This record gives sequence, structure tokens and C-alpha cells, in this order.
Amino acid sequence: MKVHRSRLVAHSKWFKALFEEQGAFPQAVNGEIDTFQLAGTGVSLTDFEAVLTASEDGFYCYAKPSLAFVASLVRAASVFQFEKLLEYATHFLEEVFPSDVGKVSKLPIPIADATEAILLGRNWDLPQLLKRAFYELARAPPSETPIPKESRYATMLEKDDLLLVNNLQKYLTAAWHRILMSFPKAECNPDCTTTRKGFSYNSPVVQNHHFDPIWGLTQLRTMDWRPSWMEFKFSSWM
Repeated sequence: MKVHRSRLVAHSKWFKALFEEQGAFPQAVNGEIDTFQLAGTGVSLTDFEAVLTASEDGFYCYAKPSLAFVASLVRAASVFQFEKLLEYATHFLEEVFPSDVGKVSKLPIPIADATEAILLGRNWDLPQLLKRAFYELARAPPSETPIPKESRYATMLEKDDLLLVNNLQKYLTAAWHRILMSFPKAECNPDCTTTRKGFSYNSPVVQNHHFDPIWGLTQLRTMDWRPSWMEFKFSSWM
């Protein structure tokens, strides 16, 4: 892979310092080509290629990058001190994994992306991603196909984090049950089957949110309740 030295110096403090260090870099090959080995830096070729792509002006203006690509940016930009790229990647991830519970959406974030966020949070000093990433992993629907053994996600999470997901699901289920049992005695409109009186545990809003009480509560708030019931304070569930 050939890269202009000026391009690296313009974006990376690490490479700038390396070029300025006498005798350490570069190494001349055939008298004209300078070489640098990634081995020993801890950065993979894929991650290094990501920062080179991202250092091109306006790369993110054409299409939203994948989370895997942004994760590569975090890893390589952290090691090689591409500060502006690291700032961009961090902002991108904070938008995808906000800690604000009010920003939880209907569709769960893919398991692979949530797992990647946990790895970044643990290993690359991005703890602000963990709250939402763990919630997404806990509420994710059962996978129809097993994760391939060769996948980096099959073995990358620590046992403590897997136990945390398991315990989180128990807490979320308990929280959902507390919400359901806190219903007042007033009934909602006839087509509603989720009031405490004549309660139906078979209704979709109940069955689909055992591990996702935040979105379940959002669904309850939008139901067609009778006016008298509207006096009940939903904020008491938060």
C-alpha cells in the first residue's frame, strides 16, 4: 500500500512525530521507497485502510458509514492520533448509542453493532456507549441463526459482560411487570385489552416488551385510553 507522507503528517500526530524522529523512520528500500510495518502497532490492515479512506476530504458526505467502519476508525485513529477522525467517530457512535432513554427506538440495533459498541466502550475509553449498547443487546430478539464460530463477536465479549446481559434481562422483565401491575382500576376503550381489570397477558403490547420496558411504556402512552384514565400519571412509571 502506497501512501503520501504529507497525507499522514497532515492528519496524524503520531506519524508526524515518527517522521521527525531521526533514524527511526523511514527505512529506504531500493533507495526510493520508504516502508512502515503495521506489525507491532496493534492496528490491523482493515483498520488502517479505514483511516486512510476517512482522511480523504468529504468521505462521509456521500453515504453514512457502517458501524464496523466507524469502529475501525476508533481503533486506528486512537493509536495513530488522527484526532479529527477520532472526534468524528466518537460523535457518530454517541448519536447511534445515546444514553437518553427517550431516544430508544422501536427497532433494536443489530446484535453485531451493539456488541461492537460494548467492545469499544470497554477497550477504547468510550464508556458513554455502554448503557445503550447493553440495553440493545438485552432486548435483541432471538437470533434465528447461530453466530459463526469464526466471527469476532462469538468470543469477544468477556464473561462478566455476558453475565451482565443476562442479569439485565431479569431486571428489565421485573421492571415491565411492575409497570403492568401499577395500572389503575379504570378501563381503557373497548378495543383495549391491557388494563388491570380484565388484563390480558396475551396482548402483543405485553408479550413483546418483557426485555424492552422503555419502548413498551411508549406504546402504553399512545394507547386510546378513556379520559378518566388519562389523569393517571405515566411519569410514575419512569
